[in-house]
Parts: sequence; C-alpha cells; structure tokens
Amino acid sequence: MPSDAPARRPLQLKLAIDAGLLDLGLAGLAIETETRLGTETPVELELDSIGARGPLRGRVVWCFFHGTSTAATGEQIPVYRAGIEFADVLTPLASELVQLLEKGLMPQGDSRMFGRFRVHQPTRVSVRWGAEAILLDVTGGSVRIEVPFALEPAPGTAAELRLADGGEPIRAAVLDVARAATPGIWRLELAIDGGDAASLARLRAASS
Repeated sequence: MPSDAPARRPLQLKLAIDAGLLDLGLAGLAIETETRLGTETPVELELDSIGARGPLRGRVVWCFFHGTSTAATGEQIPVYRAGIEFADVLTPLASELVQLLEKGLMPQGDSRMFGRFRVHQPTRVSVRWGAEAILLDVTGGSVRIEVPFALEPAPGTAAELRLADGGEPIRAAVLDVARAATPGIWRLELAIDGGDAASLARLRAASS
C-alpha cells in the first residue's frame, strides 16, 4: 500500500468548476454549484456565456449548503450557493461587463435586485482555481494527489495537471475526494482523460 508520508513530488493542479449563474452585478455575482467553495478562496471566472471576452479574477465572500438535487442515477447531489466579489472592477474586462449590462445583453436578466440582475434563463459559468499539489501514485488510468483545499470539488470536475518537466498539461477529471490525516489537506483521485498512455507514463516517471 502507498505510504501515508510520500516523497514530495510537486505539480500544479487547476480545476474548472461548472456553475449556474444566479445573479450578476458590477461588483460580483452569485452562483449555484455542486462544489463547496471556502470563503476567501481566490478564483478566476469565465463569463463567455454572457459575452465577456476573458476571465475576471475574484474571491469567494460567502458559501452555504442550499439543498440537494437528484441525478439521473437517482443519487442525491449536494447543491451550494456562493457569492464571488470581483477583484478587477477597474479593468477593461470589467468595463466591458458594465456595457453588457447597460445594453441589456444579459440573457433574460430582466429582474434587478439590490443592484444585481437576477438571471432567469439557465446560464453556465466556469469557476477556475489552482494550487500546488503533491503527486502520490499512479494506478491504472488514474492518479492520486494531495492538495491544501479551500474547496471540495464534485466528482466529474474537470482538472488539469502540470508537471515540473515543462511538458504539455495533462487533462483529467475528479473521481473521488477525501480528507487526509493532516488537517486542511485533501486527497484526490483523478481519472486521466481518455486513459492517455503518454500522460500516464509521464506521471509514473514523476512518481518513481
């Protein structure tokens, strides 16, 4: 069995969390997602679904458990709601967002509440987060890593790994998330996209 105290083999992890947009204003937005987001977590937001041409940086200012939804398999899935405050309110991208709101280009965003536009039509956004992780081992078509988490990604969350060898990023998806023995540290099992043999070979070499 793998040791609980593995050698430190650093790599970069990035997660792309799918979320539903609830409302949007000039200072931030609210989302609904299966992933728990810790407060003060720095994130990047992809808002191309509403016409913003590039990411906006922000931080999570609140997050709470809203309830559950039922998957096609009948499984109960947790649903969280979170508020994210923009860090880029004075940038050209933020100015572009202001223009989109003023021109009424928000899809069905016809209800204004406390300076924010509530979104009635389902609209998806991507919340991106990254950190340094530790490579533990590679088994079959999956890899296990440790990471200090400010969030708890749902299974299926898109991931990207970058090794110190400077090669191409490795695409993956979250299979499982569990707390490690060390407080604040989580263990993730990631499925490598398509079981890519070359990527798995690079990961095995890095873990040996």
